[in-house]
Amino acid sequence: PQPVPSPPPLLACFVTILVPFMRVIFVFFLFLIGIVRSETLSDGKDTRAFIEERIAGADVMVFAKSYCPHCKRTKALLEELHAEMEQGWKYDTVNLDRLPGGDGPKIQAELLRLTGQRTVPNIFVGGTHVGGNSDLQALHHQEQGLMPMLEALAGEL
Repeated sequence: PQPVPSPPPLLACFVTILVPFMRVIFVFFLFLIGIVRSETLSDGKDTRAFIEERIAGADVMVFAKSYCPHCKRTKALLEELHAEMEQGWKYDTVNLDRLPGGDGPKIQAELLRLTGQRTVPNIFVGGTHVGGNSDLQALHHQEQGLMPMLEALAGEL
């Protein structure tokens, strides 16, 4: 068997530099298409409007999937903290896999455009995106992290 020849330098340059650059351009193009194209849900409501209304309607909003173990850990932590606090804060969850008419993937795609986060849970506290489960858990373990945020939200009720 003869050894496989190495690619010419110009081809190697193309593969190492231009292909990743073209991927970035392609992703940016898809992002722009997503901004221009407004998805609507099965009930006719604009996807972004649905997300913004849900975030505005709860102190803590979680977009999740019912079978996701990270989502279950997030919900368990939030339910524990919600039960511990005498003055509550409003907590809501949307299980994307339980929505009718293929709305879950549309909402998840719009969340990606809004937050840059592809995965669930996608968590908002006080209208601010905090990330996913690992971000929430880390925030909870910080001294000036999650608890002061929740206490401030509870005080606003």
